[in-house]
Amino acid sequence: MVAVRISSRSGLPSLLLYLGIGIALGQDGIFDVKFDNAELTQVIGYAALVVILAEGGLGAKWKEVRPVLPAAAVVSTLGVAISVAVTASAAHYLVGLDWRQALIIGAVVSSTDAAAVFSVLRRVPLPPRVTGVLEAESGFNDAPVVILVVAFSAV
Repeated sequence: MVAVRISSRSGLPSLLLYLGIGIALGQDGIFDVKFDNAELTQVIGYAALVVILAEGGLGAKWKEVRPVLPAAAVVSTLGVAISVAVTASAAHYLVGLDWRQALIIGAVVSSTDAAAVFSVLRRVPLPPRVTGVLEAESGFNDAPVVILVVAFSAV
């Protein structure tokens, strides 16, 4: 709640403040919080994803999103595939990671952050069609990314 109040008064995105709080609380941060429970992290991550997508979906105007669904579906799936391929190639050839690790990193960073997109679109005046495509795309692209991360991790 404090981060939201600081964010609204300062004009900084609240996600930036949450990231700062996470770094401060993290293992190498000020408070040196030890946390190594991968299963709990996964559950919290999925729960946060559900809340973010539900909030964004409830805030989206159906009459603006409905006409752009086909475009958003193509942009989200094709965009994720291209982003994963480019990022994985860079991680493999520039950093020297093996393909499995490169693909996992590509999948993790390829998704547009739905919370950030919803937050920005509420403040930036854009044409309704563009807003609809961006909102739908940012909500749609999480599903293929989760599938890809799980698939690449399970191999």
